[in-house]
Amino acid sequence: MLRSLETYRQLFEQYLSSYEWMNTPDRLYEPLKYFMSLGGKRIRPSFTLLGCEMFGQKCEDALSASMSVELFHNFSLIHDDIMDKARLRRGKSTVHVKYNPNQAILSGDVMLILAYKHLEHLSDFDKQRKILSIFNETAQFVCEGQQMDIDFEEDLEVSAEDYIEMITNKTAVLLGAALVIGAIIGGACEENTKRLYEYGINIGIAFQIKDDLLDVFGNADKTGKIQSGDIYQNKKTQLYIMARDRSNPADQKRLKELYRTTERSPQKIDEVVSIFNKYNIQNEVEQVISEYLDRALRSLDGLKIDKPDKDYLIQLAYKMVRRSY
Repeated sequence: MLRSLETYRQLFEQYLSSYEWMNTPDRLYEPLKYFMSLGGKRIRPSFTLLGCEMFGQKCEDALSASMSVELFHNFSLIHDDIMDKARLRRGKSTVHVKYNPNQAILSGDVMLILAYKHLEHLSDFDKQRKILSIFNETAQFVCEGQQMDIDFEEDLEVSAEDYIEMITNKTAVLLGAALVIGAIIGGACEENTKRLYEYGINIGIAFQIKDDLLDVFGNADKTGKIQSGDIYQNKKTQLYIMARDRSNPADQKRLKELYRTTERSPQKIDEVVSIFNKYNIQNEVEQVISEYLDRALRSLDGLKIDKPDKDYLIQLAYKMVRRSY
């Protein structure tokens, strides 16, 4: 019987807290240990443990792989924060702010190397080969998604399709891969891993769009990020795209003007949010989230697992996209 996602998170946290990091040179490993200690939802490593246990293996068999997934995720966040000039992550100073950009870059790099080292612990070489292939493909997708995100900062005409492709690469593929990596360790057949990957991808897309929504309309004390940081950074999120496409010519012109500026003023935020509210963008975006939730649930139709486990995945999907932080 599958355990709660919170139980998997706690198991991973126990594993993480008992892990012995290298200490020298301290300026390399101290930022890494600081960032990993900030917590977070730990959704990706929990997915790996869940995927493994779903197919009859003990989730403890996937702890090393779950560490690999979480290290990779955090490596990407450290570098992402540098590129975005973000000052807060999980309510605390980002690594490049607390230390300096050079330390942050190098600590992120060593995280990536450690992520691969944790995959060395897999004793089944056939499974290891499959997992390495997925891991490498995912890493490439994440880099491509990050570059698209950077490119979009200067492009006022980003399409809805381009945006979905970007968040699929940058965010969703790692959620799908985390689940599939665990499932492979658990012994899942190819058809089941395919269905789980589709489920994870669509949940990941809905999850990221929900993040975009919470960035503007959520509680910053709970999200741990600067309120409306995406607007400050001129991120072309689902909210911007839908507001741009639904606005009258005057509002569309003003919205584009605001997204051309680099000012970080409350007035900019107020004007953009006012346009969002005028066109009921919050509810419109919630509809898009529901569409991807439905896609995730449909992908479970061909999944060959016990009904209680399938029901578990259904409830998990709802929980992830209907959260408040």
